[in-house]
Amino acid sequence: MGTSLIGILTLVPWLQVAAPTPQQLSAELVLIGGTAERLGPDCGLGDGGVMQTAKIAIRGTPGECASPGGALVQCRREGVKLTLPSGRELLFAPDGFLHLRGGEVAGPFQSGVELFLLDGSSIQILRASSRRFPLQTVQMVYDRKATQLWSSDGVDFSPTDCQPWSGDRLWCFGAGDSLYRAVALGPLITLCRVLVPADQAQQMPTARLLLAVDQVVGSLGEMMTARPKRIERETTPELRAVVDAAATIFVADEHAPPRVSREALRYALRRGFELSFELDGIDLRMGLCRSGSSMPMISWHLGYGADVAYAIKMIRLDKQDQTFERMSRPVKLPHAAMAVAARSERRELAVALSVMHSLQRDSVVSDSSATATRD
Repeated sequence: MGTSLIGILTLVPWLQVAAPTPQQLSAELVLIGGTAERLGPDCGLGDGGVMQTAKIAIRGTPGECASPGGALVQCRREGVKLTLPSGRELLFAPDGFLHLRGGEVAGPFQSGVELFLLDGSSIQILRASSRRFPLQTVQMVYDRKATQLWSSDGVDFSPTDCQPWSGDRLWCFGAGDSLYRAVALGPLITLCRVLVPADQAQQMPTARLLLAVDQVVGSLGEMMTARPKRIERETTPELRAVVDAAATIFVADEHAPPRVSREALRYALRRGFELSFELDGIDLRMGLCRSGSSMPMISWHLGYGADVAYAIKMIRLDKQDQTFERMSRPVKLPHAAMAVAARSERRELAVALSVMHSLQRDSVVSDSSATATRD
């Protein structure tokens, strides 16, 4: 039956995504488009082993179905098997461990796991406390609809309510069997590698940062709308011009911003700007600076919530010919997309900050000099 399901999907037009280049795989920071509600091949970590298709209905039989991109899900008492069009396989065992064909394993995921595929679907596997019947439910979620494939009564194939997921969430990158944990702090998304096949361990990065440029540009619009008169009074024409040109500074394309400092997390953007990240305990700030400047023109405070502030130039009263800068009162920003937003009940801020610290320790500076800029 699985073959027939895949056969049906081969009739659907799909887009083949080119394999990521070594430069894309080695990047620390990648700028992506969209709202980050759905992560995809533009993260630079492969197509996830699935096809990129237009929206289609989920098809299947009791206990199994195919995702829109051709991934076959099969549910049995022995576990949940995921077979990808790339030929890779994953098995979620009843004991809560995830297994790859080569013997690699991760877990245990005591309450289960939600596996996100890069075709926009996900598989929610909920474990029960019963040793006799450890698999409670398995659902395929796609386009805000859920199809139940397994329940405590056995195999199933019926529509069901789409419920929020409170357990572990992993994204399937590479050929579909390189699993990453994604946590969003405002427009910044941290990726931490959880499981990878042995033959891909040297290619797939252990950590990566994604920046959702539409959210960054949108946050500046929120800032300008919230305090138009004050911003007009407190800021310089240069800063207002930077806000207007933000879409040409933050550009999502295949060219990852190079790192320009070994000591700090600092990356070259377009038009002579740099993006910096400063860590102080649990405090994380992202700043947009002119190349070579230590003072950000715009600063984002990132955590379970996010806000943005701008630099105010002021004249020192004791020395009229000198100016100094301070940051404005912050403007709160909308919450990140639910699928990747940091959850305080799972202490995911600590997970995201550990990714930042690991990148800071394992610095990889571009061949370009510390003053490198992008056109």
